[in-house]
Amino acid sequence: MKRQASLILALACRPKYLLLDEAFDGLDPVMRLALKQLISDELISRQLTVIISSHNIRELEDICDEITLIQNGTINLSGDIAMIRNAYHKYQLAFYEPASAEMFHAIPYIDLELNSKFVVIIVKSEIDITALEALCPLIMEELPMSLEEIFVYEMKEHGYGRNI
Repeated sequence: MKRQASLILALACRPKYLLLDEAFDGLDPVMRLALKQLISDELISRQLTVIISSHNIRELEDICDEITLIQNGTINLSGDIAMIRNAYHKYQLAFYEPASAEMFHAIPYIDLELNSKFVVIIVKSEIDITALEALCPLIMEELPMSLEEIFVYEMKEHGYGRNI
């Protein structure tokens, strides 16, 4: 209840900027939705700038246009969510014979999961789809990636979690 009251008081002051730290933690789903709606309404009606610090990336994906990922004071990724999403591609492929990592040596992937005849490959930036087609998969489809998945790959790329 304190969190909701604090947010309502802050909005009553009609600020240009609203800084929120883990604003939705500990709230039930109904209150979470109500606060998101309140923030969205204020953002639209007053062109309010909202900066949210959160570890819940799924929640940010619902309400943010832009995102910045910071690790140890360094910006690892920043930009429009749609543009960030478009920079990553996840493909699922199925082959007639078991696949090997060597088949993908010419493709600059950031992750490759081999499971016998099935492969999931993640690439950063646009790749020439013909490189995947040249492998003659029986099936090839692009799968959507969540912002949370992108976050995990970005953090791994920057060494996060290596010492665990």
